[in-house]
Amino acid sequence: MRMFGRGVSRSGSRGGQPRSGFLLLLLLPTLLGLASCLPGPHQSVRAAQTQVKKIVIFTGAAEETQLPEQEKIRQEFEKKHPEIKVQYLPVVWPWVPKFNTLLAAGSPPDAVVPGLTLDYLDQGVWLDLDPLIARDHVDTSKYFEAVWKETSWKGIRYGMPVGIYTDAVFYNKDLLDQAGLPEPPHSYDDPSWTWDKYVNYAKKITKDTNGDGTPEIWGMDGVGNTLVFLRSFGAEQFSADLRTALFDSPQMKTGFEYLQSLYRNGLTPTYQQRVTQALGGVGFPTGKVGMLIDFTSRYRNLIDLPRLNWDLAAKPRGPAGPKVLLYLDTINIVASSPNKELAWEWVKFISQPDVLPRLSIRGLRAIPPTAEGVTMWVKEMAEIRRDVD
Repeated sequence: MRMFGRGVSRSGSRGGQPRSGFLLLLLLPTLLGLASCLPGPHQSVRAAQTQVKKIVIFTGAAEETQLPEQEKIRQEFEKKHPEIKVQYLPVVWPWVPKFNTLLAAGSPPDAVVPGLTLDYLDQGVWLDLDPLIARDHVDTSKYFEAVWKETSWKGIRYGMPVGIYTDAVFYNKDLLDQAGLPEPPHSYDDPSWTWDKYVNYAKKITKDTNGDGTPEIWGMDGVGNTLVFLRSFGAEQFSADLRTALFDSPQMKTGFEYLQSLYRNGLTPTYQQRVTQALGGVGFPTGKVGMLIDFTSRYRNLIDLPRLNWDLAAKPRGPAGPKVLLYLDTINIVASSPNKELAWEWVKFISQPDVLPRLSIRGLRAIPPTAEGVTMWVKEMAEIRRDVD
């Protein structure tokens, strides 16, 4: 460059050609080439539009069997939205401390699935999704009515449903056969399947063959969620406006007295018996317990136990009828996220009919929150264990 500089600054000629004109001809192709590389006004706009932005998804569904489907869905989303990169932040249970730490540090994720809903409903952590749902005309009619109702709290739509869990009776077919008992009803329309009958089954299954006071076989592994059990007796914790505690109601007392009798009769293992007999927190998989009331997701822990001959039945009913647990997984957007619109694109993608059931069944081990998804769930479960209802 310095050679060209000196030549242009001088006047004079060689062979009739001005030296400066000769140098200009040499420079012209170079300058034209450089000009073609410079971005024009439209090019800079396109560059800005294609700039990739990252969103962080906090996921508590981080077991080894859950991650492949989540990763597959992430890749599909990024292919459809190349301007958005999704980073999973997988955290195994208990994941609340990690989320609290991120909140306190001012660096929360953009979205959470499954949502840690109950812990933060009154703290303004979650973005109200109703305005976005209305703006983008999202069809919410596909969700079960009870499920959709539970995604709102005090007028705030805190999340979109991605999975549900209910509870049922898991029963050991072999132990019932040995006790001479017919299989319990699989239909909730059967009024004969009461807690009294459930207890009667448990008494006949329980065996203390050596007379040492500790059974070798127990009839049942508890009654499931205590509050749901009490509701089958008509008991409620609080009044409808949540201002009055109802723990001293006649229904609550009756329910608790009934619950106490189950443990006094030795039909379910005590904590000490669980330790000494190596039953663990849930004894049903050992084959030493006749009946268990638990989340339907428990099937994942039982399908690889070929020696355990089990099936599912309806929960017993109390004086107020049968009551089942509805446990809901949602995907929530963090209100303080700087990428709320991008996170909303992720939520909408997850909520598509061809994506949602896959995330529910394979990524969360849950039942999809839609009728179409439940049909898919039943079909996939039948392929895993055709002998289980």
